[in-house]
Amino acid sequence: MGTTEQHTAVGVGRLVELLFVVAVLGSVAMLGGVAYDQTTATTTPVEVVEVNADPVGDDATNLQSEYVVVRNTGEDTLRLGSWQLTDGEHAYTFPEGVTLEPGETVTVSTGGGTDTTHDRYWGAGEPVWEVGETVVLTTADGERLLSHRIGPHGA
Repeated sequence: MGTTEQHTAVGVGRLVELLFVVAVLGSVAMLGGVAYDQTTATTTPVEVVEVNADPVGDDATNLQSEYVVVRNTGEDTLRLGSWQLTDGEHAYTFPEGVTLEPGETVTVSTGGGTDTTHDRYWGAGEPVWEVGETVVLTTADGERLLSHRIGPHGA
C-alpha cells in the first residue's frame, strides 16, 4: 500500500471513530433531552398535563388562572408531601398528607384560594410560569422526577 492509500485508510478509520463518538454523544444528549422533556426521569409515573402560563388579561391580577396540572399515570397512590414544583426561581412545596390517586390530577394555581384534594393554591404574589421556562417536579429528597418545557399554548 502506497503512502496515499495509507493516509486515506487512516483518514477513513479516524472518520469512522469520530462518527461513532458523535453518534454516542448524540444518543446520550437525546436520552437526556427526552428524560427531562415531559417524561419522567425516574420510574415514578407522573406527568405535566397542562400549563396555563399566560392567562387572559393582566397576569398579575389573574393569578388563579395561571396554573400547572400534574397527573398520576401509574397504578399506585403517590404521596406528594414535600415534593416541589419549581421553575428554578420559585418553588411550590406540596404540604404533608397530599396524595394523588392513580389516574387523578392535581392543579396548582399560582394565586390564593382554599386547597382541596385536586386544587392547590400557591398564594404567590406575582406570576410564576412563563412560556419558554421549564416546570420541574422533585421529590422531598430532591430527586428530579420530570421537567416540562412550557410551550406557547401551555403544551
